[in-house]
Amino acid sequence: MPESILLKQFARCHLARVFFTDREAWARECAVLGVEPAMSDVEYGALVWGTDASVDIPLWASVCRGGEGGALLDETTLDVVRFYKRLGYAPQRLDGNPPDYIGEQFRFLEYLYAAAINGAELAHEADEFIALYALDTVKAVSEAMLGASSSPEVAALARLMEEAMLRSGAELPLPEGWLEGLESFGWIMRPPIPEGEVREIGHASFNDCGSKCHLVSRVAEGCVLSIEPNKACEEIRFTGCARGRAYRYTFLSTSRLRYPMERAGKRGEGKFRRITWERAAERIAEAMKSTRETWGPGSRYVLPGAGVCATARGDRFLRNLLSLDGGQLSFYNYYSASCAIHATNYIFGTWMCGSAPEDLRNAKLIFLWGHNPAENQFGPQLNSILMEVKARGTRIVAFDPRKSDSVLAYANEWVPLLPSTDGALIDAMCYVIWSEGLQDQDFMDRFCLGFDEAHMPAGAPEKECYRAYLFGEADGVVKDAAWGESVTGVPKETIARLAREFAAAKPACLLTGFGPQRTLNGEQTYRGFAALASITGNVGKPGGSSGCGCIRDAHGAPYLAGREDPHGVTIPSFLWTRALEDYRSLTEKDGLLGGDRLASPIKLIFSIASGMLVNQHSNINNTVRLISDEERVELIVLSDVFMTPSARYADIVLPAPSFFETENIVGPWGADDYLLWNNKAIEPLFGCRFEYDCFRLVAKYLGLEEQFTEGKPDMRAWLEEAYETLRGEYPELPELQGLIDKGYYVYCDRGRDVAFRKNVEQGVPFGTPSGKIEIFSPRLYESGLLPGNPRYTPCDEGPADPMRAKYPLQLIGFHSKRRCHSIHDQNRLLRELDPARVWINPADAKARGIADGDLAEVFNDRGTVRIPAKVTERIMPGVVAIHEGAWYKPGADGADEAGSINVLTMSDRATPLARANPQHTNLADVRRAD
Repeated sequence: MPESILLKQFARCHLARVFFTDREAWARECAVLGVEPAMSDVEYGALVWGTDASVDIPLWASVCRGGEGGALLDETTLDVVRFYKRLGYAPQRLDGNPPDYIGEQFRFLEYLYAAAINGAELAHEADEFIALYALDTVKAVSEAMLGASSSPEVAALARLMEEAMLRSGAELPLPEGWLEGLESFGWIMRPPIPEGEVREIGHASFNDCGSKCHLVSRVAEGCVLSIEPNKACEEIRFTGCARGRAYRYTFLSTSRLRYPMERAGKRGEGKFRRITWERAAERIAEAMKSTRETWGPGSRYVLPGAGVCATARGDRFLRNLLSLDGGQLSFYNYYSASCAIHATNYIFGTWMCGSAPEDLRNAKLIFLWGHNPAENQFGPQLNSILMEVKARGTRIVAFDPRKSDSVLAYANEWVPLLPSTDGALIDAMCYVIWSEGLQDQDFMDRFCLGFDEAHMPAGAPEKECYRAYLFGEADGVVKDAAWGESVTGVPKETIARLAREFAAAKPACLLTGFGPQRTLNGEQTYRGFAALASITGNVGKPGGSSGCGCIRDAHGAPYLAGREDPHGVTIPSFLWTRALEDYRSLTEKDGLLGGDRLASPIKLIFSIASGMLVNQHSNINNTVRLISDEERVELIVLSDVFMTPSARYADIVLPAPSFFETENIVGPWGADDYLLWNNKAIEPLFGCRFEYDCFRLVAKYLGLEEQFTEGKPDMRAWLEEAYETLRGEYPELPELQGLIDKGYYVYCDRGRDVAFRKNVEQGVPFGTPSGKIEIFSPRLYESGLLPGNPRYTPCDEGPADPMRAKYPLQLIGFHSKRRCHSIHDQNRLLRELDPARVWINPADAKARGIADGDLAEVFNDRGTVRIPAKVTERIMPGVVAIHEGAWYKPGADGADEAGSINVLTMSDRATPLARANPQHTNLADVRRAD
């Protein structure tokens, strides 16, 4: 290559490298190109630092050459690193970027051309690298940048990069002595650098997945080449799923947040400005102090979230810091199972009501009710055990308005029923069982309170027992199978047949999910489940069940205990937007604890690994209205891995690392007996930090660092302390290094527990005031919040609501096999697995002129969702369904175009006892989109 071309190539690559790596130096170097440096920091940040949610620039070879699901740090990145090292170049990880970053590529070419100028024969290698990697990257980057910016600087950069790729002889006037003044001009060829070996690293992803598998990734040179479930574990079979195998394309995607940012536009626009970690911490500390001094500690609120389900969690560290700084408005309940937890505490005296999944092998009949483990995962063993028992001949009946994948995989019979009418179906079945003398009277008499008048507590009112309700003694309506059909849509013959079958099978397992309790009458539904399990004598029996979920009293996991909050005021988690809108209206009657009413509005919101700020809370349009008001909310601080819908509304954005980039201890979801260690496989990308490091800096600004850290040097010390505390409870656990080395530990005593077996076989009293299963609850009766017995209670926006004249369809959500709630939504590969669709029965579709695949609008008074229709017999007439978790994406007319069901769900009402979310209780209609 002629020297003149070499010099031009060196200069071009140097200038391009400077643009992508040094904002201030680029402003100085613009004069070389004859361009005025007029680009703002905000515009530059959008192109290079990812500070604009609407701008996507593919700055890495892996993404430009990786196809549809291209991930960062993949095989392409590894090939680039090997190319570098073969020619003596050590990757610099410029600004925390992967080594195939365009800025790093130009720095490598700068190195090659400098070495060639200084005597090395490297021109061919430069041409080869351009052909293999740089050309594709430059083409994609130039196209994206020119589409996003009209800046003369961007146009000049695009021309410069094109000329570099073409090895152009075009003129490039350079100031005299400029080249010689560059430090890189003296670079020389270095000897080859040895390549790193491929290593296998154990992981335990700590996102909100029910299976919590131990995974093994293959890593080389900081590149994650694959990830698969660990098949070497003999004690537990970790099967993995599509989500787990696609983790690289989720957590190493270009949607990652890269650097700390502050808002540069209106809330929701997603426009930000890059700042330092010190500036972010300083602003947070200032806001914590000012809100406490002006409004009081109750003006500060940390949203619930489950983006990190592990021992070390950023939200817990933050709550501890707020407690040190005077307190906060706290919450109780989680969105997932609040109705079940509250109801079962009244029925059994505990919410740990599940048995080990292995006990399903003892069941002769299984009612799979509102439970969909094939798609949403409930431990690594449940699905294989269900397949096993089905193959052995155990009959499985599934109850669900939708024929889910679990129905297809496991069920011998599908029973569709109208949403929120589960309690009525239970009542009708219990009536058939009792009226035909099929009940287990001995069990009812010995262990239950309130089935009949003879077993009601002293002083209880007449006709409040469950039998009086079922037989119409209280209201004149007999709850027989015909009545059940009129409410649920299930044929009376089916109701009677299944009731007899369940009563006759000894033992029979009522295996329930949490979907049926996410309705306005969810507490009563779970009380009904307990009644059905009890009337047939299946509670506490091997092969039976309590009827109340899968959460069981399994072995513990390490836990970082929270500090006592001096403010001491707590609200139900679902009511945070009500507290935001009208804090004075929230009182003890609404579940407020620690005070008569709230003393101050919420002014400072923290969203730490949570989707609740926007996407996962009900009635998104209302939430957006509230949090967009800068007078109502002074500051929103968010920490996340991705640029989510919630991140668009934040004022301060903190980029968090993925599980690939940090270590943690992970316990199972609540139904298994093992622990997992998550190893750090790669260094944190970009400028990401785990929240603990940021909040430690905030504590320093507040003068609380010593109290906050408790003398611990780093987060590993917190993990060590939590683990040693757990070892004190379970001496069988190995030392922490043993857990780290193996990656998992399976408890010795596991898989044999049957919920309430000791109560039934040994006469141990239940944890209720009466010591019995309280079918009639004196406490609930006296509270007036719920009936004393578990009778069906119709609810707003249910099938009997007069509003059906306007909105005739019931709308429910379901968990998608492509997501864990909202996690993975941006994963383009997984979108193919379960595309956004509204499920609608052919009869309902025909009445609306909708064909399969038509673009449809699902709407009610709360908003509109515009997505294609899936016309299918797999959903019953009168019901439509959209999978939950899709990232909210409003169109020009305000309608959501991504399939975010929470545009349509209610937030103005909560369940009566738990004050929990009723997100499966919605009326809507569907029309063809124009």
